[in-house]
Amino acid sequence: MWSRIAVMVTLCISISSFSPSLAENDEQDRERQAIDQMAEDVLTVLFREIDSSYALFEKAYGYAVFDKFSLSLSNSPGGMGVLVEIDSGNRQYLDLGIGGISLGLGVRQYQAVFFFEAEDDLLAFASKGSRAGTGGQGSALEPDSEDEETFADGFAFYYWLSDEGTVSRSGSGGPQHVGSQPTWKRRSVPTCRPRLNRRLNED
Repeated sequence: MWSRIAVMVTLCISISSFSPSLAENDEQDRERQAIDQMAEDVLTVLFREIDSSYALFEKAYGYAVFDKFSLSLSNSPGGMGVLVEIDSGNRQYLDLGIGGISLGLGVRQYQAVFFFEAEDDLLAFASKGSRAGTGGQGSALEPDSEDEETFADGFAFYYWLSDEGTVSRSGSGGPQHVGSQPTWKRRSVPTCRPRLNRRLNED
């Protein structure tokens, strides 16, 4: 089941003498590892809480995971994330600006997942982001739709908000949620304007 989301991160460092460039490369590797681990943890929790999400993941060309909760990386006020082509494993590390993802007033912390049905959907998101309520980029299933195993205009979007329930950061496998209501929900695609993190995408 997990073969499609296995994190292929190999850290191999050979240091003969200290230099600023080696230190910078080491820091970039740590940040990429943190984001990759966050994405794996988030997907693990999502699949556990919404069974139908894995069926869509199996059909998807790629996905993006964003976090403004557990990552301790402070360079991106709206959160950070990774965009992944599933079959190739190619990935781009992304930042979100101060606006983050438009999930509603008063939302300060969130985790979010986009699934993309086809390559064109992923590329459009990478270059333009998503815009709520507009044609192929924004229309999606309304919350609690009965047809949870289909894409809407090439997208599926899931989110968790810190405002909904009590949260503990302890433990493995992502945030531990307490409460009777489902933690993760599917909703229509929001406005999201990611930008490439050039530092983390350097070879």
